[in-house]
Amino acid sequence: MTTYFDKAGLTYDLPSKLIGGGGEAEVYEVIAQPNIVAKIYHATESPQSMNLRYQKLNLMLNNPVSINILSSSIAWPQQLLYDQAGKFIGYTMQKGSNYAELHQAYSPKYRKRLFPKWNAGELALTVATNVAACLDAVHSAGYVIGDINPRNFLVDRNGHVTLVDCDSFQVSDPKNPQKPFLCTVTFEGYLAPELCKDQIWEPVKHARNQQHDLFALGTLIFQILMDGRHPFSGQWTDVHRKDPLMNEKIAQGYYIFSPNQNKNLAPQQCETKMQTLDDRIVALIRNCFVTGQSNPNARPSGQTWRTELQAVNNTNYLFRAFYKALSSDDDQSILVTYTKEVRTNSRLKPHQRDRAEAAVRNRVNALEFAATWKYEDEVGRLWNELNPHLGTNTLTQQTLRYLSELVERREIVLSLAIESDNPIWMQWAHSRLLDKQSFLNSAQQNKLNQALNSLGKI
Repeated sequence: MTTYFDKAGLTYDLPSKLIGGGGEAEVYEVIAQPNIVAKIYHATESPQSMNLRYQKLNLMLNNPVSINILSSSIAWPQQLLYDQAGKFIGYTMQKGSNYAELHQAYSPKYRKRLFPKWNAGELALTVATNVAACLDAVHSAGYVIGDINPRNFLVDRNGHVTLVDCDSFQVSDPKNPQKPFLCTVTFEGYLAPELCKDQIWEPVKHARNQQHDLFALGTLIFQILMDGRHPFSGQWTDVHRKDPLMNEKIAQGYYIFSPNQNKNLAPQQCETKMQTLDDRIVALIRNCFVTGQSNPNARPSGQTWRTELQAVNNTNYLFRAFYKALSSDDDQSILVTYTKEVRTNSRLKPHQRDRAEAAVRNRVNALEFAATWKYEDEVGRLWNELNPHLGTNTLTQQTLRYLSELVERREIVLSLAIESDNPIWMQWAHSRLLDKQSFLNSAQQNKLNQALNSLGKI
């Protein structure tokens, strides 16, 4: 066991067994503190290098990144650590899930074993959304990540994502903004094309910007959605020329689905997968790799990715509920899940639409029958189910007249209930309205709201 100290003199006991590491440092659990880990730099690091790290981490501690969703987190530095001689040796950070690295969440080989309860598409959209949220938070705080790659994100079994290795970020110094603390590492396949074009570009000498990060983000999201396929990796068909290196393909804009792509690079077993992506996502991918090839400002931001991915995931959730209702063959369940977004979506297949419309017709017939025999409660129930799906020309004049009378009668009952100052009666009358759009004046509406609130209905 080794003991280190923070600036206030508090102790951090580290076991001899490490839990991770790389070329620059080793990561250890902290005894009796299960929510944090310690990153300890190698003793071979030069004094100059350690001094730069110390300055950089102090700036990061004074300007932390905040993230506002529970499904994403950032392992931001928390306390600097010192040995017994007072020498800076590392820092503590939030402990991320060590369940899986990002590439294991999108690789079919690992995904089936590590995430057996997840639908593959839902997992991909969830993880991609959470990765985008991490980058959005970092950029909002003014940082550049620089080295974005699959090993910088950890994923737990719930699809929650943690961004790690934050000490490699590019950090600006307010006292010397023209000379930031650089990100000195890079990962092949995630470097923006404008950097790949420079054959002598070196990360230890040049600053990066957020548009460079956005290219890497788009690449990661493409891989997450495409089962690990890289957007610039395909089958090279030119027998007279050697397959170019990845950075050369990126520099030349050899995106595999680009309309302007080199014909010698063909998509490899992923065309069908691409066709399953939502049009909104395909548009963002095109902006990143086609328009963004020559115009870096066209690359979608983390916030844009997050918003659109979440919207697509929500749409998929609606369709999953609709598919389940169709399989149950229950008209009421079908009508509840046959929302406007489902009805108007191009992915709805003809036989699915026909079954849903049949459910509407069945309910219309039941409503007509109930209106003919003036079964008031049954008319009210059926109308509430059908209202989102009908135009008034769908119903007979007789039924429309009855509904009009019923609406007027129930509105009168609610008005009388409000005048009586009886909350129970107001609640009962309000629950029986056929149209929840308020016909009340502001005084009546306020009185009703107070009554419902007092009964815990708001």
